[in-house]
Amino acid sequence: SMKQPTHPPYLPKSDLEKQLKRCFFSRPDLTGKILTPDELSSYIFWLVTTQRSLPEAHPPMAAPIAGILSAGADTVSLKKALAACFSEQDESRYLPEKKDISLDRMMRYMPAHWHTSDSFELYYVFSGECPIHFPGETVVCHPGSVLIAAPGALHATPCYGDDRVLMTSLVRASTFERVFWNQLNSQNLMSVFFRQALHQGGSAAYLWFDAPRDRELEDLLTCMEQELSQELPYSSQMVN
Repeated sequence: SMKQPTHPPYLPKSDLEKQLKRCFFSRPDLTGKILTPDELSSYIFWLVTTQRSLPEAHPPMAAPIAGILSAGADTVSLKKALAACFSEQDESRYLPEKKDISLDRMMRYMPAHWHTSDSFELYYVFSGECPIHFPGETVVCHPGSVLIAAPGALHATPCYGDDRVLMTSLVRASTFERVFWNQLNSQNLMSVFFRQALHQGGSAAYLWFDAPRDRELEDLLTCMEQELSQELPYSSQMVN
C-alpha cells in the first residue's frame, strides 16, 4: 500500500555526521588507518568525553549514552559499552531476536574499524566510491555495486565523503540457508559461495557484483527501510 519511493543518490549529512566529520579531521592520526576494536573503543571514549553534546543518531544508534556515562563504571567497561553504541559488532542492537533482516545507511565519518559478524552483511552503494577492506585486499565499490560479506569475514568499511551513500544490511545465516537450500548442490558461483560460507567456515570472504545503478533495486531497498522503521504487524515477513 506504500507509495513507490525515490531514494536520492545524494543525502545531506545529519547533525551527528557533521560533528563526526569535524572530529575525524581534527585527528590526523586516523588518516588512512583502520582501527582495531580496542582503538575504536578508545576513539569513542574520547568522542563522548570531549564533545559536550552529540546529536541523537538514527534509531539503531540511539543508545542511552548519557546513562552509560553516569553509571560510574570503570574506564575499561565504559569504553566497551560506548563502543557497542556505534559498532556493527553488537549485532543484537541491529538485528533484534525476532527479525531476520536489518537495513540501515552507513554512518559517514565514523572511523573505519575491523569487525566480523555472525550474519551475512550486504552492502549496496547508492552514490560515491566506497572501498571495502579485507585483510590483504580492498574492493572498491561504485554506485550500483552489491557486496555480500560472509559470516566471520573480517572487513572494514570506511565511509569518508559527503557524497557516499552506502546501505548495509544484516541477514541471518539461517535465513540465507532457508532461501538457497535447494541451490546449494549446484556448481554456479552463488551456490558455491553460500555453501562455503554456511558450511565451511571462513573459506569464502565475499561475493561482489560490480553493476551499474539499478533504480528498481534502490526502490526495493528503500521500501524495506521504510517497512522496518514502522514496526507494524507483518513487517518482518514483508521485508523477508
